Amino acid sequence: NLCPLPENIITPWEVFESLYTPGEMLGEGGFGTVRAGIRNADGKQVALKYVEKKPEDKFITI
Repeated sequence: NLCPLPENIITPWEVFESLYTPGEMLGEGGFGTVRAGIRNADGKQVALKYVEKKPEDKFITI
């Protein structure tokens, strides 16, 4: 019998969205995409790289 997950679990995506606000796509390549963004803590413009991870990949080296 499985126990339900607690309601207060924060996903990695929720943590990311609390730190950054994604904007328009700047480019894409073989490993993923780059988007403009804003760092929420200070309003600074940043570039956000989204790396595609295949289900069989255990780790991504950056």
